Amino acid sequence: MQEITSDIIPTLTIFKIASNIEAYEKWLKREHNKSIDNSLLSGYKFFFECCFSNLFYHISCEETLGIKTDFLLHRASSEGVFIEKIPSSCEMTIFLKNIYFHFEPILKSKDLNSLKISTTNFENSISKPFQNLYDNFITTSSETDITKNEALKLVLIDNLYIHFNQVKNNGPVALQSSIMKTFWVDKKKLDYAFEGYKYTLQFVWSEVLSYKKYKSTSLINLHKSDSWRKYITYNTAPKDATGAERIFGEHFELEKQTCFDSYFYRIQKEIIRPLEKKYKKDITQAYNFFTYNGGKYVKKNIFGNLLTKNSINVPLINLSDSEKIEQILYWYPVEVMNTTQNQMYNGIPAFNTLLAGTLTLYNRKNSEFKKVIACKFIHPFEENKNDFSYGILIDSASSAGHYCSGWMLFYDCCGDYSGFSGSEHKMAEKLIDKYLKQNKLELRELVINKQAFRDCISEHIRTEEKLDDADIKNNKIQLDDISQRKKR
Repeated sequence: MQEITSDIIPTLTIFKIASNIEAYEKWLKREHNKSIDNSLLSGYKFFFECCFSNLFYHISCEETLGIKTDFLLHRASSEGVFIEKIPSSCEMTIFLKNIYFHFEPILKSKDLNSLKISTTNFENSISKPFQNLYDNFITTSSETDITKNEALKLVLIDNLYIHFNQVKNNGPVALQSSIMKTFWVDKKKLDYAFEGYKYTLQFVWSEVLSYKKYKSTSLINLHKSDSWRKYITYNTAPKDATGAERIFGEHFELEKQTCFDSYFYRIQKEIIRPLEKKYKKDITQAYNFFTYNGGKYVKKNIFGNLLTKNSINVPLINLSDSEKIEQILYWYPVEVMNTTQNQMYNGIPAFNTLLAGTLTLYNRKNSEFKKVIACKFIHPFEENKNDFSYGILIDSASSAGHYCSGWMLFYDCCGDYSGFSGSEHKMAEKLIDKYLKQNKLELRELVINKQAFRDCISEHIRTEEKLDDADIKNNKIQLDDISQRKKR
């Protein structure tokens, strides 16, 4: 329930406030004598992009909704793989794709009219179901006497403060690295969006706070900020420097700062600390004022068609061979054994040994995997004839107690058409089939041309040609060192 009350509902509420275009236009005219031109429109849309990125990330993490997820989505989210490049392998992926389908028109809108149509559609299709959830299944805790509206205001302030006013190396914190897309926002886009973003956020702050409170804070000057995060710093820090002044390793005087990010510290002093004193609670924990009463909650009654494939009108983006391989490998790193150099032991014998050993060492309590995972790449080259590459995902948690897992891949290690190679293929398949029947193994398969496969994995193949003089010298030194130690 934490994600719902700490981030999802607040972000959707922020979205709703910002998408009131008529109110925003009136406020801009009254407060700044401005209208929404192309420059402000770009930043206005960027604000929605930040809202959606924050929303998308936290929905993908929320478990209270009862929407089933899977390991593929988990890995894709960890690696920042775009949602439309992920197969609809679980309910949560379908749910997220449907949500993205309703958000995409906002990104593509060219003017205020199309933006209004797309934000209204998003409100009706996405925000309303979550509002229904909030209205009917979330209340304030019996242990507090603050109202539901008060609690909502606190989590709104927390979100604006932490996610929208604080800036990381690549834009606002709200711009999460998620399956919405792989993020590293182009600097030109950030710079162009800056003007419109700061006015939009200032408007939202003025709506969340009372007008009197807003006018009493430094937020009335937020529009005067001249950069995202360029601080005026000095070389020495006095003994009485605050934590904010020391955080960058150099002394800076807050009152002299003109960048957008500096308002994070002003908000902390003028809004956050007084609220924490009043409510005797860290504002980042304000979501604890809420409680979830989900006894009669039925996900289909709340989210309906958003959980079904039928409502996804956008087909899966065509993947390159490289992207298909990465997906089969769950985006883990890979090291390829070039078995063509010595198939007598560095091929199927090594694969079978590694597979059996991995199964033996597998520890479900320690492992991040529900089963041992292997892969098989099938390389057709003539009718009814195939070569094969096999791999094992090394479960480092089970075998060595740490979480740096990766693949050992045995390239072109057997075929199904000749005597020696065919017998090795049969042995590998027999072992795989044994563990599949015991429900101990997950096997991931892909049919792909051998040359195309080699082209994609060539940088990971270890060959003698790749060892330069420095590598050989370093290896010799290490081997000599080992030899000397053995003699002692």
